[in-house]
Amino acid sequence: MTVEERTADTEGKRIATIKAHYNVLYQGLTGGGFTELKGTRPSLESPIPNRVSLSFSCRKPDGSPAFVYGLTVFGKNVYSLQVMAGTMEQTNEFIDIAKSFRELPH
Repeated sequence: MTVEERTADTEGKRIATIKAHYNVLYQGLTGGGFTELKGTRPSLESPIPNRVSLSFSCRKPDGSPAFVYGLTVFGKNVYSLQVMAGTMEQTNEFIDIAKSFRELPH
């Protein structure tokens, strides 16, 4: 999980954040030797919701399967949660945890 101590209080800032989170994750995977990346790009249609997800299936450098899920949460801060597992079943367990994320009131 990454916490950016800022708000994305405009559609433009939210779109730029989503693009950045997607590109950093994609480039990190390909740069790390992952191949056969298939997935969904997050929608950039307005209005951008407070929670935006993305997912990939891919192959690790050793050829074994991997499933990646990312969640960007907009609140008082911007949060980026990422999960990777070897099976979709394992990934779904982590997705449930990521989806339960809530910002604490100050």
